[in-house]
Amino acid sequence: MKPVLLAIAIFACALPASANEVSSDTPSVQMTKAERKLVPIVKDYVRNHRGWMDGIYSVECTGHEGDLVVFTVVVTGSDAHHWVLGNGQTFQVLVDPASKTVTRERFF
Repeated sequence: MKPVLLAIAIFACALPASANEVSSDTPSVQMTKAERKLVPIVKDYVRNHRGWMDGIYSVECTGHEGDLVVFTVVVTGSDAHHWVLGNGQTFQVLVDPASKTVTRERFF
């Protein structure tokens, strides 16, 4: 019985994600295609307002507030899979999908 359950578990893990979802910068987080289309807006904002280049931070969609989409920008360490939290550089931006602009920035 255990080998059958193990085989089912392995098979379930190997199934692809829903066609409506794509991976974000962090493999464990899923974003819809609509959310994914807003990521370049966040990256442009970070580049223009912080001067950060790709590779030193990660962008994740962390929720919705009304019509706005909330993205969290996290500075990564030397390894992109390890976040540096509580360093005063992690922040959130709220993006309006209708106007395709960042409407607000939040700090932790």
